[in-house]
Amino acid sequence: MEEKYDNFFTKAKEVADAIKEGIKNNDQIKIISHLDTDGITAAGIIGISLYRAEADFHIQIIRQLEENILATLSEETDHVKLFIFTDLGSGQLELVKKYIDTEATKVIILDHHPPVGTEDGVLQLNPHLFEINGSYDLSGAGVSYFATLAMDAKNLDLSALAVIGAIGDRQDKGEQGAFTGLNTRIVEDAISAKILEVKKDLRLFGRATRPIHISLEYSDPYIPSITGNRDACFKLLVELQIPLKKGDEWRTIADLTTDERTKLVSALITRSLQHGVPSEKAQSIVGNVFTLIKEKKGGILRDAREFAYCLNACGRLGYAGVGIALCMGDRGRAYKDAEEILSNYRTQLSDYLSLISDNTEKITDLENLQIFDGKGLVDQRIIGTLVSLARSSNTLSSEKVVLGIAFQEDEDFIKISGRATEKLVSMGIDVGKALSEAAAQIEGVEAGGHDIAAGARVPAEKEQEFIQLVCKNIDKQFGLAKNASTE
Repeated sequence: MEEKYDNFFTKAKEVADAIKEGIKNNDQIKIISHLDTDGITAAGIIGISLYRAEADFHIQIIRQLEENILATLSEETDHVKLFIFTDLGSGQLELVKKYIDTEATKVIILDHHPPVGTEDGVLQLNPHLFEINGSYDLSGAGVSYFATLAMDAKNLDLSALAVIGAIGDRQDKGEQGAFTGLNTRIVEDAISAKILEVKKDLRLFGRATRPIHISLEYSDPYIPSITGNRDACFKLLVELQIPLKKGDEWRTIADLTTDERTKLVSALITRSLQHGVPSEKAQSIVGNVFTLIKEKKGGILRDAREFAYCLNACGRLGYAGVGIALCMGDRGRAYKDAEEILSNYRTQLSDYLSLISDNTEKITDLENLQIFDGKGLVDQRIIGTLVSLARSSNTLSSEKVVLGIAFQEDEDFIKISGRATEKLVSMGIDVGKALSEAAAQIEGVEAGGHDIAAGARVPAEKEQEFIQLVCKNIDKQFGLAKNASTE
């Protein structure tokens, strides 16, 4: 094991000891986490470990760690003696210390976003502090997992939730959809705990739950003339002589025979190559799939990618509590609620994608930046997911950095979600840096995130000023990338 990993695990043990001390002292503990898949699984992991230790705890899921939320948390310090921030906090270190007296109340941050500020008085576990890439090699859920594993070896089974969190953060970007860095250790733990199976298959969403033609219709990566075209999906399967049903039941990708799977893979890759899709991207449709073998066959939680999608739906639609309940093992009421939430979420995203196509005047194309103005049209909790989906389906550009804009609840602030691609990041593009540097120049703006995905909260009257600065930063990054490529 490399020294940087040893140092990370030493810090994880320090964090675990601090949590155990709080439990021993009967401290009331509060977990604050982000509303996406990674944030919900990160909070769920800590929650389960505290429940097992019979601790007094509460979980709060938020859209982002804003100043007003910290001001509210500061009023709870008379009874909360330990705050644990998961999947957020590292980018708001100074704000955390401004509102929470860290001498009177313990603060632990378990995050994988680039730290900003000093951590005096705060106990922080973050891969970036150990030269480990938090964008690809470890998610927020992974950080939480290693902290809980250091608390008690029986928490090994929480590795499955950490895998789901990493998938939710799209960290399965290694060869053929594998993981890299410390994420590989988590997968190994989940396999050894006999709760996860990894194999090569078609990486289509709904591979175990949706009819084959529906999985093809909603395919990601994008398949030209197939994705979004149900009639074409039907036609392709008929041409390949792949039966759609077995008796009265629709067949799924998981039901395909070896011969059928081979025929379908070949046809899909050929179709992509004929439409100019690069060979590597075309072949990415086959790769690692992660099955949670203790979950119900055919259920919405058996495939780790679908579990991740379900949790994201819960968070984005305002039902984070249902997501936490799923993570903590509720397969009764929460499971039924999640099925309905998932259905509504799919409908909303489909409607929103059509909305982008029908409102092209809301798209602004600049040299290196594309902006979709969804203010008044798109829910701010969904704008980031929508931008990613629209880009993967070629509705928005995959060659430029894309910004999606939506109003927050009171319309005094806007939410800006920035997205790059792996290709752009490999060139040196860093969306998180571009947004954070712009935010530092304008009072009242909060921003942070990774090189490939980041977000900002901006006062409505400062929208144009902020976007102009972001554009300037992105143009500068593209210029440096271009110069580097010609040297």
